Amino acid sequence: MLAVIVLNWNGGDDTSRCLKSLAASTLPHRVYLVDNGSTDGSLDTLIADVVIRNGRNLGFAGGCNAGAKQAIAEGATQLFFFNNDATLAPDTLEKLHAALADNVAAVSPRILALLPQLALLPPGPLPPNNKPFGWEEGGDVEGGIWFERGQLTLNEFVIARHVEGPGPSDFCSGCALLVRAADFERVGGFDEALFAYYEDIDLCLKLGGTCKVIPEALAWHKGSASTGGSESPRSLFYTFRNSRTVALRHGSPEQKQQYERAWLRQGLWLASFVGGRSKDAGAAALLGMLCARIKPSGEMPRFPLWFLWPLALLNQRLPRRDRMAV
Repeated sequence: MLAVIVLNWNGGDDTSRCLKSLAASTLPHRVYLVDNGSTDGSLDTLIADVVIRNGRNLGFAGGCNAGAKQAIAEGATQLFFFNNDATLAPDTLEKLHAALADNVAAVSPRILALLPQLALLPPGPLPPNNKPFGWEEGGDVEGGIWFERGQLTLNEFVIARHVEGPGPSDFCSGCALLVRAADFERVGGFDEALFAYYEDIDLCLKLGGTCKVIPEALAWHKGSASTGGSESPRSLFYTFRNSRTVALRHGSPEQKQQYERAWLRQGLWLASFVGGRSKDAGAAALLGMLCARIKPSGEMPRFPLWFLWPLALLNQRLPRRDRMAV
């Protein structure tokens, strides 16, 4: 049995579109909707085969683990983790299912980015070319490729990048990720200490097998809807904190040494870069770096970011001998 696990946290409209796209899938499956303590009443309007109410926000990792646990107990042999702000083509699950061969640990579809101005449109029928109205392929930031393959650099502060073009993928995206239930159980599922972000990369590295992106299988993603966007303070906090945990957990001894040497310099530079766009963003990045050293687990602490504004502004004014690619 294929179990599709969708996490909802105050995202009723997004989740509704997600579930409607799943309902059009050509491959039989069972949808497990996991609610992480939503307070917007969204759960009252959503319909799924199984609804799990966590009562509080367990993060992406904890919420998905709760869904996977029940699905496996009810006989699931494959688990498809799917972001609630994403949709897929009717034949995507079928193509992913066929690609999960014995020598493959995880598979993801090719994921395109949803144009921001179209993100709130109600779902409609997919045209024959499997692209909803308003989608474009190509290099354009708004409406281009969101995930085609992943590249790991465990010796740098930015340990993972989404890259385009053909070639092997070092990891699959948790936005749309299919794995075998037995493998997921074997490695202990997602690391709940990470809460959100990088838990998919950590899982793929724990699985230890080949990761594949199936270009013929398509999905579409708004991106970071639950955290307020990829450059929101919450997103930046988890990115700056969790990258260190994953790098030091999975890197080789040489990579770990290189990472430690580059961590502070590259991290402060990136924090100054995002801080130039928003004082809260710069403060959240610095808070993430601080927590990476003293408390690298759990939800983002309820800490007044304005308290770190002076430090963020000072970091922007520090002289830099070099610049890293962003």
